[in-house]
Parts: sequence; structure tokens; C-alpha cells
Amino acid sequence: MSLNLTRILLLTAALSTFSINAQATEHARPAFTALSEVSGCSFISEIKISSDYNKHIDWRSHSKHKVLLKAEDMGATHIVIQSIQAIGAFNGIIDANAYQCKG
Repeated sequence: MSLNLTRILLLTAALSTFSINAQATEHARPAFTALSEVSGCSFISEIKISSDYNKHIDWRSHSKHKVLLKAEDMGATHIVIQSIQAIGAFNGIIDANAYQCKG
């Protein structure tokens, strides 16, 4: 077998493995929702996120994204924000609850 053909086969195998792994880990992100929407769901955990100091970006959006990532790592399907507390103009804290809902 030629060296180029061997490289092509190895690259094809590597890309196939990557594609299979990517499909296996794809799932829906948790959704921000109201408390009334999670009445039949399982509570997973409280999430408390500090935005840190964010002078040049919107700290609320940044913090919500951090909440989303943490809830996703926990296997949550839904997130209910309990409170958003500004601490000055450039930072704050978000308290949320993560839930897992079936179906």
C-alpha cells in the first residue's frame, strides 16, 4: 500500500470516529423557564454564579451563559432563575435551580 493511501485511510478513520463521538454527545441545551413549567420535574441542584468583573461585556448575559453551561454539565433540561442581583454596574450574581424533566 502506498504511503499516501495509508494516510488517506488513517485520516478517514479518524474523521469517522470524530463524527460518531460528536453525534453521541449532541443533546438539547437546558431551557430557561418559569417555575410553573417544572412542577413534574426532578430538582437537580441550586446554581449560584458570580459574573466576576465585566466592564466591557454585559454581565447578565455572561452570567446566564455560565448558568447554562453548569446546568448542562449536570444533565439538566430546564433552568429556573430565582434571582439576579446587580453588584455595581459591571457585575452581579445569579441564583438559579436546575431541573431534569422527562419527555
